[in-house]
Amino acid sequence: MLAPIAAALLSVQAAIPSDIRVLDAFGRDVTQRGITLLDWEGQIANPAIKLSLQLPKSLTFPAQVYLSGTSSRIHFDRSDSEDRTGIGKRITLLAAKSPEFHIAIFPDRDAMDEAHELLIQVFAGGKEVARQMMPVAIIDQDQPSANGGYPLHLDFSEDRTGFTSRNEVSAVLKQAASDWAYFMLDNGQDTVPVGAESTPIWNPDGFVTQRPHVNTRAYNGYMMYICGIQHDEMRAGGSPSLVGLPQSVRWKPIPLRRSGTVEFETRGNWNQLGWFLTKGDEDWWYSGSLRNEQQDLYSIAIHEMGHALCFQETYPVFGAARKTSLDDPRLVRYLGFAPKIDASEHLINVIDPISLYGGYGCEYFAKMKARRWLITKSHLLCLQAIGYRVRKTAAFDELAVNESEVKREFKVGAPVDLAIPFRGGVPGYHFSVTEGELFPGLTLDSFTGTITGRVIQPGKRLFLVTIQDSDPTTPAVQVKLHLTIN
Repeated sequence: MLAPIAAALLSVQAAIPSDIRVLDAFGRDVTQRGITLLDWEGQIANPAIKLSLQLPKSLTFPAQVYLSGTSSRIHFDRSDSEDRTGIGKRITLLAAKSPEFHIAIFPDRDAMDEAHELLIQVFAGGKEVARQMMPVAIIDQDQPSANGGYPLHLDFSEDRTGFTSRNEVSAVLKQAASDWAYFMLDNGQDTVPVGAESTPIWNPDGFVTQRPHVNTRAYNGYMMYICGIQHDEMRAGGSPSLVGLPQSVRWKPIPLRRSGTVEFETRGNWNQLGWFLTKGDEDWWYSGSLRNEQQDLYSIAIHEMGHALCFQETYPVFGAARKTSLDDPRLVRYLGFAPKIDASEHLINVIDPISLYGGYGCEYFAKMKARRWLITKSHLLCLQAIGYRVRKTAAFDELAVNESEVKREFKVGAPVDLAIPFRGGVPGYHFSVTEGELFPGLTLDSFTGTITGRVIQPGKRLFLVTIQDSDPTTPAVQVKLHLTIN
């Protein structure tokens, strides 16, 4: 269903020219075909797809382009450093050019594909001079039957402020913890017996005094104590415990911790405006957790839980990386460099290359309008780098071919219908013949990778098909095709 504003605009569509063309990253016109966006498995920042516009040749300048979707979860990259609020995107043009933009879908928690539309409006001379609607298909890769594999336990019993006793507060915190745990797999850690783990808990004075707490029940995995605080710094915090032993598997230590704490200023974060408490997917744009607005509890919880679980120097790998860089080969391959770590135990200058969200600690510098903070693929690679097992979700399903060589035989004059055997990756895809030539009478669909047609002369041909996707971090893949026409 169209959003009301889009439906109203469509009612006068015929009166405004639709001579705008949308091109994909490979220069192909996708205006009528539309684009496909992925909603990856789990609550994670989804791939951002690059597009560009061909505007009417008669357009006068200055001009304005406005982009919006018929779903509030469709969002775009920022136009400038101040363009942080709202959902749509504005582009100001002072001269003729083909403006580029990125588009993505904010994740939801169901497993249903969706169909939306992108509305493009162009204004010049104080009036709308062109408008275009194009289809946006959402492939939802959530797995409704999959549960979080990591035993991450929340304990609110040590909160002496009453902050976490509010149902709407605890619901958001439980959801954030569950979203982290979903991507983490159980390492087979040994059980922590009753009384074996001591965790320093911040008192309500916040970052001034602590008290020790010993676990009162046995558990596997990680015990996270959540408390409210009130302190002049007006901020939240998170850290693992160093008092107890590290995790162990079959009683051999591994470089992970068994417990930690996360604390939240009860009056708000960096201000006294209170907390925005919804975890609803449609509310992702309400707060960007800026100092002058009510901050989003889910966003801050995702961040501070990250400190307790991974991004803290008491984890040996992360601590060693603070002196140099987090030089894990899988992370380096993804980012293109080994990230450095600052004094606040945040990554420095990391933008997740697929989603364009900020890497851990770089949330305010996202290229997308990332109002609510999300886990990114780079977060998961950091977890993996310090010793966790990470679930191989859709975010790790990179472009690949099922067969490096394909041999097929067809009859002279018979219809040919051959699909290139590939899997994974991020739409859209681009297929091209990069070595050799197709038989006369055959064509390769550059969008779908399907070869169709008829051949009227017998023969044999070998050619190479190259496949590219919209993931900037992975190389193209190739398939050798051996076709015989008898």
